[in-house]
Amino acid sequence: MFLQSLRLENVRSLADVEFDFRNSDGSTRKWTLLLGENGCGKSSVLRAIGLILAGPDVLPELIGSPETWIRNGANSCRISARLVTQKEEARDISLSFSRGENISRILQQNIAGLQPLTLALEHASSNYPIVGYGASRRSNTGLSRMHLSEGYFNRPRANALATLFAPEAPLNALESWAIDLHYREKAKGLRLVKATLAELLPGLRFHSIDREAKALIFETPDGRVPLQQLSDGYQNMACWCGDLLYRLVSTFSHRKKPLDARGVLLVDEVDLHLHPVWQRQLRKFLSEKFKNLQIIATTHSPLTAQQAGEGEIFVLHREPPADAVKVAHLEGAANHLTTQQMILSPAFGLETSLSTEMQAARRDWKKEKSPAAKARLSQLKRPTLMPPDSKTTALLARIAKELSARKSAAKSSRKKSAK
Repeated sequence: MFLQSLRLENVRSLADVEFDFRNSDGSTRKWTLLLGENGCGKSSVLRAIGLILAGPDVLPELIGSPETWIRNGANSCRISARLVTQKEEARDISLSFSRGENISRILQQNIAGLQPLTLALEHASSNYPIVGYGASRRSNTGLSRMHLSEGYFNRPRANALATLFAPEAPLNALESWAIDLHYREKAKGLRLVKATLAELLPGLRFHSIDREAKALIFETPDGRVPLQQLSDGYQNMACWCGDLLYRLVSTFSHRKKPLDARGVLLVDEVDLHLHPVWQRQLRKFLSEKFKNLQIIATTHSPLTAQQAGEGEIFVLHREPPADAVKVAHLEGAANHLTTQQMILSPAFGLETSLSTEMQAARRDWKKEKSPAAKARLSQLKRPTLMPPDSKTTALLARIAKELSARKSAAKSSRKKSAK
């Protein structure tokens, strides 16, 4: 199942917006990035997709208070979508409700609108898989780990979207799952986890499991370190991708290649905590490891957006005089642009790539033409970030050498895992 189109009417800040997730040839676009300033509704779009694709059985858990979904000043809201099956058959579904209605009434009046999804899920619970991650995704490490059988919500399909709807919901504990796999399937069970983490965490190598401490141990430049002591960037990526692995493997355990399953992946702030070097590699990793997932994500990073292909970017923005949120579908391929061109493109809307201090100094010089303004501008133009001294040159050379060594180690680790 893939999502081909979406329309939101009076959903939170969004009065009436539409998204088409198809390429020019009619096929479903595998990547879509949502950009825009804070408060324009990017997260609301992801939650609306999660809500309508979750299925009627989990609506009571995810919808919360129906009133919070309806735009201020409106009496009702509507979410409508078109899905396409693996056989390229279209399925239209919709969900709508009004102020004052309780969940029982909402479920009753949306039976017809959700019927195609309901029938598919009744046939097989693994149909139309969807997984979503919010910007507040938390690792479930330390003494507060849940057992694998537990979850924030009652139903697995709701738990697959938990952090998108409940910021306090933890991710599934990667350590618990890995230990369980190792217990049940020995080395074979850990092969998938080890291979994935080797590709995901450059410069690190999975070493072993500490059963007593219930921890995954990694080889790092600083020695052997448990997962919960790695940096926030490493932990964030390892934990949410580990959670995704767990959900796909658990749902499609009957398949030889569970990671090849078709479905929808929603990620808010996909590059959270990532260094720019990692931001440039994230898309490649997700595309290769989960080749059949349709990924819809939000980002504020020009480096992440720069990896987008033809027509993969939507920009949400407010238009005066009413400040209504509108959606612009950017044509062209962002991966043909330089970083500076990306920053100055309509995707981000910046007028200049200069610092605010440099911009103010230029403005003052144009306005005053005074000696003081000229001196200030000249001072700011002097290169001070990387002076050409031997100490700085040696430091940059060492950093470059370390990065190269980490890439080589990661590549070697992937080859060993493949064997």
